[in-house]
Amino acid sequence: MNVEKFKQDHVYLSGVVRRVEEVLAALKGQAEVEGLVVVVQELFGRLSVHLALEDQVLYPKLRGHADRAVCDLAARFEQQMGGLKVEFEAFKGRWPGRIAASKDPSAFAAETHKVITALKERMRREEAELYPAAERIG
Repeated sequence: MNVEKFKQDHVYLSGVVRRVEEVLAALKGQAEVEGLVVVVQELFGRLSVHLALEDQVLYPKLRGHADRAVCDLAARFEQQMGGLKVEFEAFKGRWPGRIAASKDPSAFAAETHKVITALKERMRREEAELYPAAERIG
């Protein structure tokens, strides 16, 4: 199975995550909070598309494969991703834009850090476990 598109998404998402981390590190005032909102919205825009492709293409193909280990791996990742998706959606609901973030910049920054930490770990695991399994099955 070709996972090149998913890998390319990870490269792009990792770049945006680095920008989020840079803005978080420089966070001092209202201007930086607004900048953080912009970068976070960019991240979640692309991430939403990536997650939808995983749900609609990657996981169904892997779950339907004859190799039981691949099926189980895909099911485990899909189940775990469901929890992460809920967390992302809750984050977006609490912080829909600049106004919400500007009301409590410290909380917005802390939650942003938490979410991107989870995302980085998820991408690391997909690259180490899931994508190699998909490539092995062809």
